[in-house]
Amino acid sequence: MTDEERYKLFPVILSEYKPIWKKRYSKEKGVIEQAINLHNIIRISHIGSTGRARTDSQATIDILVEIKEDTITPG
Repeated sequence: MTDEERYKLFPVILSEYKPIWKKRYSKEKGVIEQAINLHNIIRISHIGSTGRARTDSQATIDILVEIKEDTITPG
C-alpha cells in the first residue's frame, strides 16, 4: 500500500483543542486504575497533543500507563 492510499484510508483530521479531552482522560484514568489495581501502577500520563491546551490535535486521547515490573497479568 502506498502512502497516498494509506492517507486516504486513514486520514489525519485535526481539530482545535477541546477542554472535554481533559475530562475524558480523567474518566479513562479511573477505569485503568480499577482494571490494573492502583498498587500495580507507577504512573499514568496524558500524553500526545490532546494533553496540551492551545494545540490542534487528532481527537484521540493518548494515555501512557507504567506498571511495576513484578505485576502479574492474567493469562
